[in-house]
Amino acid sequence: MSMNEEFEETVLIKIRTGEHIEVPKHRLIKDSAKFRELFVTLNFEEHEIDDFSPEAVEIFLTLLDTKVLEHLELNMFRELHKLAVVFEVNWLTESCRVWLKGLINTASTREEKTYIFEECWYIADRLNNEVMMDVLICVLAHKDNRALLSDYLSDISVLET
Repeated sequence: MSMNEEFEETVLIKIRTGEHIEVPKHRLIKDSAKFRELFVTLNFEEHEIDDFSPEAVEIFLTLLDTKVLEHLELNMFRELHKLAVVFEVNWLTESCRVWLKGLINTASTREEKTYIFEECWYIADRLNNEVMMDVLICVLAHKDNRALLSDYLSDISVLET
């Protein structure tokens, strides 16, 4: 197989809606050990990514091509970060975490802090990585967090004397 043929070879990604997205194979395997295993080692021609929203999968596939995470909607962070972790796309995992660190450093409202806490907790609890929670705690330690903490303490009145 010539270099051009390998470069033009495509695979199918089946998304939750049942639709198939045709993607250049080289785009998937370049930065992902999981995709290399699936499409090179195991010689799969298609793969289902139906645990994620179609929008998140499309953003993920686009980012594998552009390699630039400029703007991310809050509601897409968890899925996109999880896709990066699951498919072992290290640069995207790190880009997602840098994006979240930016939010951690600028969070001022209760809602922003709650969102960030829940995302950091998810990363620590479900993805077994406590780094983001450590970053969050270091930053929030220097801010007034009474409102945020009251959301997570079951009965704060017990603490009053």
